[in-house]
Amino acid sequence: MKKEDSYVLLMFAIFYFGLIVGLTLAVSNSACPVGTTMCNGICKDLQVDLLNCGTCGNECPLGKACINGICTCLEGQILCNDTCKDTSIDSRDCGSCGNVCPSGQMCLDGACSIPTSQETLCNGLPVDTTIDEFNCGKCGNICPYVMICVDSRCVYIEDAYDRSLSMSPGQY
Repeated sequence: MKKEDSYVLLMFAIFYFGLIVGLTLAVSNSACPVGTTMCNGICKDLQVDLLNCGTCGNECPLGKACINGICTCLEGQILCNDTCKDTSIDSRDCGSCGNVCPSGQMCLDGACSIPTSQETLCNGLPVDTTIDEFNCGKCGNICPYVMICVDSRCVYIEDAYDRSLSMSPGQY
C-alpha cells in the first residue's frame, strides 16, 4: 500500500468516525421537541410536569401544581403550613391560615357562618340535602344514576314533580 493511499484511508476513517459521533450527538440532543427536556429517557415539559418540575426528578408535593417550572398552589389556594388550602371554604383555615370556624359553623366565601336551615355540613362543605344528589336527605346518601334528589328524597327523573311519593327522606 502506498503512503498516499494510507493517508487517504486514514482521512476517510477520521471523517467516518467524526460523522458517526456527530450524528449520534445530534440525534441525542435533538430527540426531544423544543420546550422539552430528556428525563430518564423520556421527553418532559419541565414547565408543567408534576414529577419533573423545573428540573428532572423534582416532584411537586401532593396538592400542588407545576406552573412555569415552580411547584405552587393552584389558583384560588394559598399555602398554609406547607399545604395548599382554599380559604374561601376550608373551615380550619377560613379566610386566612389558622382561622378555625367554631363547631357547627362552616366557611363560606372566607367567613365562618351558621348554615341555613337547608344547608348541612358534609365533609366540611355546606350542602343543601333537599336537592343534592350526592347527599340526598343526609350526608353521603347518593341517588342512583336514573334518580335525582327532590325534597330530600331520591326520585326517578320522570317522577321528580310528583310530590305524592310515599318515600321517607333518603330512601329510594
